Amino acid sequence: MKMYTIREISKKFDLPASTLRYYEEMGLLTGVERDSNNQRIYNDDHLGQLYAINCFKRTGMPITKIHGFIELSKDIGQNIDEILYLLEEHERSIQQQLAKMQDDLMHIQHKIRHYNGIREAIDHKKPWPEWEDFEKDNELTNEESFQVFNAISEVFPMIVYANLTQNTYAMLKHDNFLAGNIPFTGCYDDLIDRGVENIHENYQENFIQCFSRENLIRTFSQGKTDVYAELYQKGHDDKYQWVSTHVIRTSNAEGEISLVCINRILDGVEKKAAGSKR
Repeated sequence: MKMYTIREISKKFDLPASTLRYYEEMGLLTGVERDSNNQRIYNDDHLGQLYAINCFKRTGMPITKIHGFIELSKDIGQNIDEILYLLEEHERSIQQQLAKMQDDLMHIQHKIRHYNGIREAIDHKKPWPEWEDFEKDNELTNEESFQVFNAISEVFPMIVYANLTQNTYAMLKHDNFLAGNIPFTGCYDDLIDRGVENIHENYQENFIQCFSRENLIRTFSQGKTDVYAELYQKGHDDKYQWVSTHVIRTSNAEGEISLVCINRILDGVEKKAAGSKR
């Protein structure tokens, strides 16, 4: 198991050392050992703990609940019902936040259209438009947006969002698509390192060439907007199957390089030449 210094962990998660020590004191970061010089030493288990802590914090979970989750996780078999209740309760809270934020976003977009209309009216010396002139007649409701996502996810059992600039990812849908225990959030480079282990050895090089962070950034910098490959990889039953992976570049307000990756099983394919499109 790889070991890390407090400086390495601090840099990897963009957290000051004082925060890491605070997490340890609060019982959020457990099992931290010391070396012969009494310096803190971290391992891969601590990476998983920190990914979970950061995920919970980003989604608004209070420190007390994060601590409660970690305490319950010390005996999963005994506390499984309480763990699921805590996570499902937090999921409902996140969904409520997302719905409210979506409503707020639509209101702001309405304002942008309204004020753009005013600017155009000023430029052309015309009467200013009314607020009602820019009502969102054709925009989807939150429920409709979820219906669209659910329909897409019926075809693509694994959907991933990644921010290449920040080197992070989040599984939007998984459905036991991959073999092994892949965390739902974390470092994109780690996702690729784990993902390549599920690819048949004949196609591992192709997988890296297509989907490593370095190569995707290079591909996108050349003006291309998507990368597609068909690969032979293990499913959750450890049997190899043909799958398609399609990465589509997206953008955000900060100008960071991000993407959505959709994956599906190619039904009925037994023999197929390896191929990729960029």
